[in-house]
Amino acid sequence: MLALVLVLVLATLTGCGASSRSLVQPSVTPSSNHVVAARAEPDLSEVPAPDTLLGLVRTQPPSDVIDRIGRLAGIGNMLRPLLDGAIRENLGEAAANVIDLHQPADAAWMRTGGTPEHDDVVMSFGAQTMDQIERAIGQSHRLEPGTNGVFYVVSMRAHGGDGSEGSDTPASREVQCAIAPAAQPRGGLRLLCTASSRAFLDRAIPYLTRTVPRREPPHDAIEMHVDGAAVRRGFASRMLHDLDTMRADALNEISTMDPGVRAVLAPLTPDLFDALRSAVNESLAWDVGLGIESDRVTLHNQFEMRAVTSSLVRATSAALNGQPAVPAELLQRGLPDGFEYFAGSMDARPFLPFFARVRDSLNTAVAHQRGLTRADVTAVRDALQSDALFDQMSVAGGAGFDAQGTLWMAATARPAHTTPVQYVASLRTWVVAMRRRNLARWLTRAMTPRPPPPTALAPMPIASSPQIPDFSRIRDLPARDLPPGAYGFEVPGLTSALQSATSLTGPPPPPGLVGPSRRGRIATPRPRAAPPTQVLYVPDGRDVVLAVGANARDVYQRYHASTTSPVDVRLLSTQGGTFAMAFVPAGILNAMRAASPTDAAQTAQMFNALPDHGRSPVTARTSSVADGDRQTFRMDVTIPSGTLRMIGEGASMFMANAP
Repeated sequence: MLALVLVLVLATLTGCGASSRSLVQPSVTPSSNHVVAARAEPDLSEVPAPDTLLGLVRTQPPSDVIDRIGRLAGIGNMLRPLLDGAIRENLGEAAANVIDLHQPADAAWMRTGGTPEHDDVVMSFGAQTMDQIERAIGQSHRLEPGTNGVFYVVSMRAHGGDGSEGSDTPASREVQCAIAPAAQPRGGLRLLCTASSRAFLDRAIPYLTRTVPRREPPHDAIEMHVDGAAVRRGFASRMLHDLDTMRADALNEISTMDPGVRAVLAPLTPDLFDALRSAVNESLAWDVGLGIESDRVTLHNQFEMRAVTSSLVRATSAALNGQPAVPAELLQRGLPDGFEYFAGSMDARPFLPFFARVRDSLNTAVAHQRGLTRADVTAVRDALQSDALFDQMSVAGGAGFDAQGTLWMAATARPAHTTPVQYVASLRTWVVAMRRRNLARWLTRAMTPRPPPPTALAPMPIASSPQIPDFSRIRDLPARDLPPGAYGFEVPGLTSALQSATSLTGPPPPPGLVGPSRRGRIATPRPRAAPPTQVLYVPDGRDVVLAVGANARDVYQRYHASTTSPVDVRLLSTQGGTFAMAFVPAGILNAMRAASPTDAAQTAQMFNALPDHGRSPVTARTSSVADGDRQTFRMDVTIPSGTLRMIGEGASMFMANAP
């Protein structure tokens, strides 16, 4: 998938929105394609970036990038033809012969100017020598001399039009391209193209040919830098106006919801949109990089902010910054055959002010809710009163599916300031409140999405919402032979709700389509009833163990007895980070078997054909670092070669079956 995305990105930037056209290069007379001697040595001294520059993309030679990803994914013989074909389709045969993909490529993202403000891209590729350019030029284009060694590629279909900004000639509606000499150490010639105007192209040429070539080559295969201040200068007013409109729409929508849902969302929505406004007003930079190694690719993502005003962003920073690494002993055990393993540390106490507003709002809503007794109101107040859940916490664990496709989870949490028994007791107050009959009925009604109103295209809405469990049927599990303070409960229908919400087995069929075939209806096989989901919390020394599954006690016993991790614990180490996650593709097979045995068998066959059998994890690591008034959020996602090869196999099958 990464390889295909890379091809599409390069193809899009190469095409710049053009249809099939031929391109060319320097110095010809207006009436001929014959290259002549340069009239004067061009000025290649360094120039500042255009004041309209928003961001810059730099890549190592595209041919190398494509070849390296192709080798990792096992589809090298497919990617290069895709890229070459995209160039020919978008820029014509001449471009395919003129562009030198063995040289680095760049792209400048800039404001176009005008009112309202727009943006576009100028792409810069390496170009062949003059002799090769001369041979590549066909009769459909000519080279028009510009200044400082620049030559524009002009379509002969323009009938004398110069394609300048504001011209209504056909050339003004085509991709604008030019050829220009580049500064050392890169040197040589560059082919620059944009889907915007020639004037827009002219603003980028000096920077892309005289300044960017002087920089050190990119460390990653592809690097992108976006200047937050520059984006703000060009688009802040429009972005903030859009956010204000979205905020008003969201609050209007929330006002029509059930009082319980409204009580939760209404206090938090302004904070959320204030955080988004903060990202616009206080962003410094956004940097993305794609690194390619011999056995993996890594996508780097970094976002920097300064002088943050949003209380929610400040709370998030305080919750994540300076957290200790997850203790090594929490990483050492786990259950096999999971699809996800995770570890992280966070201090939830900075979020207490936000929870307090939700608590007050919910208490008010419950107190005025018809159908609830005084005991119901007290139960909710007792649950909301506990602050034990808001603690500095380290957690590690995993999740997967058993042979019947039922979700399981096993994890260990270590609170810093709350005892494990207090933590479990705080959780129990929530369960006690939720299962009260009146409250359970209210929760179910509040959580059930309202169907959209009928329209001309959909006069009869189809019920495909996730199933909502019946909280009134929650029952306690026996705690015999478990450590003091352990607590467990069982929820009928929770497994179906989780699987439906994650689309692993799909949503329930519409009412009336289950069972025997009826006239005018399509018969659908009655789905197998999912077993109740059990949840178990067990104090374990300084820790709390969470076990979830069809048999939570069995999950707990196997997890508690485990002394090894199914994935390399170094992948889950949070030293210098905040959260770490590992996703194992083969771990999804059990869920697929429950949903579609045929699809699961085909996927298992593909996994078995891979060297790692689909067990090499995709990892994601996040971190948050404060430095004075500067806040940096970072996420790195690493995809191993085994998973890339699996993706490549899927892409090959798709291409082979494509019409």
